Amino acid sequence: MRTPLGAAVALAFIAGLVSPVSAVASPTIPVQATVAQSTITGHITDSRGNPLSGAAIRIEGGGKTYSVTSSSDGSFQQAVPPGVYTVTVNRGGYQTGQNDVAVTAGAKFDVTVPLQESNLSSLRVIGRSSVSANRTPFNISE
Repeated sequence: MRTPLGAAVALAFIAGLVSPVSAVASPTIPVQATVAQSTITGHITDSRGNPLSGAAIRIEGGGKTYSVTSSSDGSFQQAVPPGVYTVTVNRGGYQTGQNDVAVTAGAKFDVTVPLQESNLSSLRVIGRSSVSANRTPFNISE
């Protein structure tokens, strides 16, 4: 025989108003997806193999762009997620160098970018200026 209280409790369970009590509490642990980082390292040199410091390195790929500068020994490093990247190197007095690299998770990739000295033989003068020792003041009137 059912009692009115027992019927009310049963109806509350069915309606979802009251949840059953468990003797064992299960903790909630947040889970975050982590992407293993990789590292692109490299050395920037001139055509004779001498290190070049102060070179601007731009690493593009995966919708992101990273910028670093080579140190005094020509080395650089940048942590990146796995993907395909284009490494572009600029330094005054040298032609731009570029390499492509495919990076896999958790790996370290070494890139050496030798830069060729710029050739200034095609430099043209596109304007001239001169200074006259004879300065004559003039007025402009309307």
